[in-house]
Amino acid sequence: MKSQDFMSGISEYFSRPPQELQIFLICLAVFITILILSAVIQRLSEKAKLAKILEIKYNNALHRFELSEDERRLVESLAQFLKNRDKKYLLFENQQLFNHCLFQLRINTTVPKEPLGTLMNKLKFKITDSFHDPVSSRQLPAGKPVLLITDDGKKLPALVEEVTQKSLVLSIDPHAHAPVVGTDLSVFTNNDRGLVTFIAMVGNVRENIISLTHSDHLKSIQRRANFRKQVTVPIYIKREGADMPVLKSEILDLSAGGMSVKNPSLSFTRGDDCKISFAPDTKLEFDLYGEIIRVSKGGNILHIRFGHFPEAMEDEIIRFLNKKREESDGPPS
Repeated sequence: MKSQDFMSGISEYFSRPPQELQIFLICLAVFITILILSAVIQRLSEKAKLAKILEIKYNNALHRFELSEDERRLVESLAQFLKNRDKKYLLFENQQLFNHCLFQLRINTTVPKEPLGTLMNKLKFKITDSFHDPVSSRQLPAGKPVLLITDDGKKLPALVEEVTQKSLVLSIDPHAHAPVVGTDLSVFTNNDRGLVTFIAMVGNVRENIISLTHSDHLKSIQRRANFRKQVTVPIYIKREGADMPVLKSEILDLSAGGMSVKNPSLSFTRGDDCKISFAPDTKLEFDLYGEIIRVSKGGNILHIRFGHFPEAMEDEIIRFLNKKREESDGPPS
């Protein structure tokens, strides 16, 4: 009986005059619009509040380190390479991030030694040889041999002839079959650290001269960023840019490129920037900075990708992993 009453009520409702139904639909649309606008306004308000907090942090850092005008201009130049410019204050706290932005700035700009040296002294940052590691195809010198590999696996030796603002100009054997314009090539070369590779598109072919698009993502394939091992290591983790305490956690697996850790009290989420400190008994006496790129197991596991850091630090992680492998007498996973 109740179901019949319900169905008759529905029928009665839809049998009402069209004007009433139209008014109802308009009211419903207005209500939904108000909900959407409220959510957007709240999100924008929260974003503005966060930007204000981050700006205060940045201004406080400027005053704390008593930067000169030249040093401030240098910091602003570095900040253009941040994924989120609102987080400029991290340049004063995170040398890995500072190094990465400095790499990018030096690709096309000559950085004056004086403000750079005094700025790094004030921040207590160390100048290392890693500043000279190439991070872009723009830094490859003329005469540098490279190996091109097409999608179908064909290998084509080449030589760097010229590096322009827009292109990497290479010469190949005049009798070799030139790659097709618009196709992507895997480019391999070496530096003092080992073998590196990047992807570039063929922009132009003129006889035995080919022009490739530049890449700012040279990837080391001998530095073992993928040298990963399951380990249990106590750490301390803190979200960058947030007034929250340092929390104790535990590494589940570690590589020179990232780690998986337990999410203490489900306090972290995807997209968070974090600072990781190792417990004293690990003898890894440095901090790492990274971004949480993924969470799994219902939010209980954080997958962190490290930012750029000095080669010596990477070596130390690899030595630590090698030691753990020897202790367990097994290969890395």
